[in-house]
Amino acid sequence: PRVPPDAASIGRGTELFKTQGCVACHGPAGRGGIRLVDAKGYPVLSRDLTAPWTFRGGSEPEQIWLRITTG
Repeated sequence: PRVPPDAASIGRGTELFKTQGCVACHGPAGRGGIRLVDAKGYPVLSRDLTAPWTFRGGSEPEQIWLRITTG
């Protein structure tokens, strides 16, 4: 079930963002813009997670969960 966005749930999400290594590509504020290299050696910029229109699989919590858990 969907958890209401309160201080405790935001804190848990922030901790997961750090411990799961998301911060390495998306930065501590989730704004992305970090230069990476794809599997073919081409440069790519990590996505800005604060701009929901950048989500390819949708920006609803269920869609984000599906993308994170299944790739």
